Amino acid sequence: MRAFAAGLLFLVSVAAAEVAGASAVKAGNTDITKSREQKIEEQTMWLFGAYRHYAFVKYCNETRQGYSYVDGSQLGRARRKIGTIEDQSLAFINKGKDENLDTSALWNKAVSSIKGLNVDAGSCQAALKGLLTRYPTNYDADSVLQKDF
Repeated sequence: MRAFAAGLLFLVSVAAAEVAGASAVKAGNTDITKSREQKIEEQTMWLFGAYRHYAFVKYCNETRQGYSYVDGSQLGRARRKIGTIEDQSLAFINKGKDENLDTSALWNKAVSSIKGLNVDAGSCQAALKGLLTRYPTNYDADSVLQKDF
């Protein structure tokens, strides 16, 4: 039960960070069409949340020597997923613009934001599941079914 509560706490902290970061979306805005800048900021915060999930999953894998809460194959799936998320986010953000998002700075911010979080099996698995399921991508290699007949 404690592991479940810790996992839930991690997901709540990620959601709170994403909501706090999406400050460009004004409360009470009744305009259905968002400006390009608002969409870019939302996509940037979406990428930040995904980075934050991945950073925690990677930390879970590296923290426990000999016994990890996230094994190598799970980390591999997470690494492929974050790569796809980043590629799709950057394609949207940089589309038709000379603006380039500083992904290194965003990554460092995500890593800094997980410092002090409790590492246990529940929170590690919740972060992994959140990364793999919460961030849909147009192409997810893990979900492609192969013809087996």
